[in-house]
Amino acid sequence: MQRLPNLIWTFLTIFIVSSALLWSLDLEAIPDDGKFYHKMAEVQVESGFQKNYPWIYFSHYREQSPGLHFLYTTALVSFHFILPPGLIYPISVSFFIALIGIAFLLALRIYKVKFAYFWLAIMFLISADFLFRHSLSRPMTVALILLLLGILAIKRRKNFLLFVISLLSVWFYDGYLINILILSVWLSTEWIVDRSSRLRQITLVIMGVIVANIINPFFPDNLTFFHTFVTVPQLNQTIQDSNEWMSSNLVYFVKTNVFLIFMLATSIYSLGLQVIRKKLENVKHHLPLVVSTLLFVVLTLFHRRFIEYLSPFVVLLFTTVFAEELAMINRQKLVATWKQVWQSRVVIVIIVALLVSSFFYNIHVTATNLIGDSESSLKYQPASEWLVSNSEAGDIVFNVQWDQFAKLIYWNTHNYYVTGLDPGFLYSYDKKLYQTWRPFYLDDVNDIGSSDVYRIIKNDFEAKYIFIEKNRNPELYDKISILTADGIIEEVFVDGDISIFKLR
Repeated sequence: MQRLPNLIWTFLTIFIVSSALLWSLDLEAIPDDGKFYHKMAEVQVESGFQKNYPWIYFSHYREQSPGLHFLYTTALVSFHFILPPGLIYPISVSFFIALIGIAFLLALRIYKVKFAYFWLAIMFLISADFLFRHSLSRPMTVALILLLLGILAIKRRKNFLLFVISLLSVWFYDGYLINILILSVWLSTEWIVDRSSRLRQITLVIMGVIVANIINPFFPDNLTFFHTFVTVPQLNQTIQDSNEWMSSNLVYFVKTNVFLIFMLATSIYSLGLQVIRKKLENVKHHLPLVVSTLLFVVLTLFHRRFIEYLSPFVVLLFTTVFAEELAMINRQKLVATWKQVWQSRVVIVIIVALLVSSFFYNIHVTATNLIGDSESSLKYQPASEWLVSNSEAGDIVFNVQWDQFAKLIYWNTHNYYVTGLDPGFLYSYDKKLYQTWRPFYLDDVNDIGSSDVYRIIKNDFEAKYIFIEKNRNPELYDKISILTADGIIEEVFVDGDISIFKLR
């Protein structure tokens, strides 16, 4: 119980610092896909719980929806109820970021890591990708919190807690299989380490998944379209259209994760030496954490989105592998070492300077990316407002690029859109329709006649309006301009490179 006040103060510290930093950015719009989740929360405040999402018109979410991270969106509703608009984003994001901090701190305590608050700061600041992606207000943040708490439940043998975490993982995040996979891998490797039965815990994890899928507002559709959640990652390896599921840019990844890579490499090197020296008992002790961390490394290399999980596991692995060395450090030794090194060498000064510089660089990169995304959203506002004022409710807008969706719906829930959030949803819904849409998305329409362009957009996609950015789709814009000259399509709105065309 004595530790509870410390956890509360830690939560409040992280929450206040994060809120202040995000609020200081003065963002005009919520970044990235967070726009969609907050907009759906806003819709729920106004209209009640949403069973279907017709805004992503050509997807399984339009009707008989399998749900879409429904408990995360519902959780956001409370923030929309009690906070003014300008505070909803920084407060809600900071709340969940602070919970990551608490979950990670509890994990450090399980392994009795010294200087836990120092390593907590390292975990947050060591990777620009990690920091940025958890600032986007998406359900993956809650998924990480639940995963860390799941590991805590395994280590402490809190079986009912493990069941509840498995249950919540399903309700909060449609990609819950990653949490179930890691928890199952952890339990399996724990069995290898101590040979104690983990069958009951594995059973509870599976039962949590089953119960959460049955006691579900979207049952049985969540089971009918279960393949959507399973196949979308693999689909994007095939269709190559979603940045989320593509591999990381290696140069950028190294540049923004230098110390993360260093900590991972030194941890694996140390464990490798222990294997060579046949200190297998010590290596076995780290096996669950090693296997889970390496699994996330592989996943991150193939799918850039898994950087959202990697940082806590790398830092936890490093601190446990070098636990003996860290245990020998105390304040007196640090002061003595500092004085000695300061008098004779400057290596430690250089290391500290590089570390601090990396932290500030990661914060700067995160802030720059958040501001850039917010500013890019603003240019969609005039066109969206025009559509609200001049179109009928439920009119379908042919958004040529799938990533335009979150920015469009943020300003306009009056209309529906042909695709959004992930192109894999369109592919899963109707493969043929996806193949029809893809040349438009890629701006590869030279072999498609102007009359066919009109027919496809009007008949196949039932669209009444086309939203296009000329700079992104110049060939398609030229095709549409021919139709405009023939009087078949009318250009009804122009703002910079953005145009809206109305189909007659």
